[in-house]
Amino acid sequence: MPMQLDMDSGLSLGLQQFCIAHQARTPEGAIRGAWQRVINTLQLRPPISLKPVCDALGVLVYWKNQSHHTRRGNASLSVESGRLAIRVHSPGQSAWRFNRFLVGHELTHALLIKSLGSSDLVGTLDATDKDFKTLEQLCDLGAYELLMPSAEFRTLMASHDLGPDLIRLLHDRFLVTLVMAAERFAYLTPRGALLRLRKHARNSEEAIEWRVVSSYPRYQYDSSWPWVPKGSTLKHLPGVVDLDSLSISDSVVSGRTKIQVSNRAWVGDYTAFAHPHPRTTQNERPLFGNYIVPDEPSPRERDILLFIREADKHAS
Repeated sequence: MPMQLDMDSGLSLGLQQFCIAHQARTPEGAIRGAWQRVINTLQLRPPISLKPVCDALGVLVYWKNQSHHTRRGNASLSVESGRLAIRVHSPGQSAWRFNRFLVGHELTHALLIKSLGSSDLVGTLDATDKDFKTLEQLCDLGAYELLMPSAEFRTLMASHDLGPDLIRLLHDRFLVTLVMAAERFAYLTPRGALLRLRKHARNSEEAIEWRVVSSYPRYQYDSSWPWVPKGSTLKHLPGVVDLDSLSISDSVVSGRTKIQVSNRAWVGDYTAFAHPHPRTTQNERPLFGNYIVPDEPSPRERDILLFIREADKHAS
């Protein structure tokens, strides 16, 4: 029986064929299954080493991009001498964890190209602006699926209470940034979301107060996931209080809130705490082979990570 996709006809032909080839109803399911098969075939366990994945897909990686048109911290995939090659700007050891995400994103592009085979099908993946946006979001998810496989991640999620110690544990177990670990937690939480808040004003006409600087998962039309626009204040998060105290401590607070955005509303429980501090000694940092993995740079502002879980969508 042909695979029936849970997608409208707006999905690119290439992604439709990718879903059918991997017996999945959604591109997200196809990416998840495809990376899990690669991981199982190569007998990898977290933290995932990307070198055998690159070798298996025949992809070269260069850690210095000579292009003046590519910003530092970005990566690109191209064909060089008949082989796929990833070029990554490497701004230093402090970006090591983030560079793993960049390579994982580009490897997901390579996985799609290798799976589809046909240049005509590959060409449909980014044929329109909508297709390109869908493809980029899917490759972001692919990087998360490769670096933080769902089964192992959920096991650790269930082993500790949500707080700075758990985010640090996930950060070290999967060798990703703290924010990536937090976003993955939110993605794998039923009806969950992650809001990052920072006390600031975007311009001289605004008051300095706690505002949303990012919301994950990102905006999707008519999504069941909670979402708050960047710049929103606590008036959109009634019940969330005392973030000033959290920002100067390692405390964890929980409560219930009703997110109100235009004509949409979500009601759910929340847990909030400050972005974990960088570690002060090298002995606390994890080993990857013989390499002592550095922490990421200390942020200029200590954000609050606010997790929403089991949020039910309501009429406003």
